[in-house]
Amino acid sequence: MIRIGPLQVDLVRRELCLGGQPARLGSRAFDMLSVLLAANGAIVSKNELLNQVWPDTIVEENNLQVHISALRKLLGASRDLIQTVPGRGYRLVLSKSSTVTLRKSVTDHDDEIAKVDDGSPGPFVASNLPSHSSTLIGRDKAIEDITLALASVRHVTLIGSGGIGKTRLAIEVARGLQACFPDGVYLVSLASVCDASGVRSMFATCIGMNSPSGALTLTRIAKELGEWRALFIFDNCEHVLNPAAELAEMLLSASEGIRVLATSREPLRVVNERLYWVASLEVPGQQDQSHEVLQCSAVKLFLSRARAIDARFSSDERSIYLTGTVCRRLDGIPLAIELAAARAAILGIETLADHLDDRFNLLNGGNRTALPRHQTLKATLDWSHALLNEAERATLRRLGIFVNSFTMDAAIAVAGDGVLCEFDVIAAVLGLVEKSLVMTRVERGKASYRLLETTRAYAMQKLEDNGERHLVSLNHARYFSSLLDGSLDERGEE
Repeated sequence: MIRIGPLQVDLVRRELCLGGQPARLGSRAFDMLSVLLAANGAIVSKNELLNQVWPDTIVEENNLQVHISALRKLLGASRDLIQTVPGRGYRLVLSKSSTVTLRKSVTDHDDEIAKVDDGSPGPFVASNLPSHSSTLIGRDKAIEDITLALASVRHVTLIGSGGIGKTRLAIEVARGLQACFPDGVYLVSLASVCDASGVRSMFATCIGMNSPSGALTLTRIAKELGEWRALFIFDNCEHVLNPAAELAEMLLSASEGIRVLATSREPLRVVNERLYWVASLEVPGQQDQSHEVLQCSAVKLFLSRARAIDARFSSDERSIYLTGTVCRRLDGIPLAIELAAARAAILGIETLADHLDDRFNLLNGGNRTALPRHQTLKATLDWSHALLNEAERATLRRLGIFVNSFTMDAAIAVAGDGVLCEFDVIAAVLGLVEKSLVMTRVERGKASYRLLETTRAYAMQKLEDNGERHLVSLNHARYFSSLLDGSLDERGEE
């Protein structure tokens, strides 16, 4: 809970109390208050307030004045805590008695309180988060869920396939929690490191730790942190799982005020790790009408990115239908949709839809400043593929023969051979599920599996490259033929 003069603010629940009683404030004014709090005493420009509070709308500057007036009226005698800095913007003055509470849960558990030691003017909260980029579409519920998870546990890992948007989601969650961590919010990008030494060095660089004369040990890092109250984002952990897990556990044991938010294509498997599986964006159904298609977050993202390149991008009924089809075939994966939107803005949506079967040659040319594996759709899957063991690679490409869902028995029958026995295939499928390359669904105690269309296209390409398509197709046909003959009791799905 944050106290501003007579006002108590709960950022997680978006609630206000004045004199012990609930207080009412419009959603835009509350958003504005949140932005000022996140700045922790720093000046927030008028343009920044407009961009953060009205990200999708062009509004007049007098809207700011209206909501600032509402905030000052609520503060009453403490209205001067919101200061106007002529020609620059606004700032919120926080006193030394201001406190921030990050709730451990939404029930009656004890609160963990981190005191924000603010002078006047208040200091910046240390942070290396990137500045705001494009609007994050379709993730409001995810941000809320992850924020609540961090309020109840100290380590949350965002899990999902490549290009699903884990990094951007983690950054936006952290940005909203800056006021809760007086010692800082730090993004530790692990994409370019390859071992424990690299992980520790990158961490030390991000927090500004002086380079030691000897080895940078976990013990020295723990001693340096002392009683820190900070949030660390460990980004792209999948290729350095062990050293990232060791560092995360050390940080959490070093100080009760530290929390870790990790992103990875598979779990870190540390003590008390809470997993949050990042879902694809919402895609329209095949029979959805135009107005329903336009409400889907995947379509909103596609149109936003296409119109950023060509403001005249078509939105007639035929184009809307094809846009929905493209988003559905790309499984609602944000990276794939952004790459497709960039192509559609130049080629047209009809040409893009007609050539989507060749998606790996078509969907490239991502942001030049992005990681290499995020510049093309194929590079994203190549990165995941390189992290697999041989059994997982063989199993993945052979599972590509399944157009729809399949059972474990079907996977064993189709992917097994003289080298891969039944238990090898089971272990490989479990590994592929953990690495976000195979989706799973459990109903009435029975699990079924499937590959996203983009992953399946990649698997089939690998199957062709390895010269196994004919043999695997025969295994597939034999298995389902035996089901039809009644020689097997289990359903194989498809």
